[in-house]
Amino acid sequence: MLGNVKPKEINGNILGGAEWIQLVELYVDAINNGAVPSIHSAWTSICRQAATQALDLAKATFEQELTQFTAHLPMNQEDLEAFLREQLEALDAEVLQPRAKGDPEVLTETQTLFR
Repeated sequence: MLGNVKPKEINGNILGGAEWIQLVELYVDAINNGAVPSIHSAWTSICRQAATQALDLAKATFEQELTQFTAHLPMNQEDLEAFLREQLEALDAEVLQPRAKGDPEVLTETQTLFR
């Protein structure tokens, strides 16, 4: 029986266990408060929470990289700008994009906040 169960998806994004629980909790809260649950607003809320966590992780990682990088100072402005650009691009690709998934608008907002 379990072999026939398909993963739950919203907008082509497979929900993990934690996301599924969050979605159910948002629906239950809406119903308990006399509102009609909205798939779109609930999913956007989950995406925003994941994006916030990804942004926090990206900032913390950037701060660690920057602390280690200070050992290479002083340096010329071009090298410094290149390092910063490379770090931001790498963290965007490795941290933000994989974790802040599901809603392109939320991802764009998160990337803007990070830069």
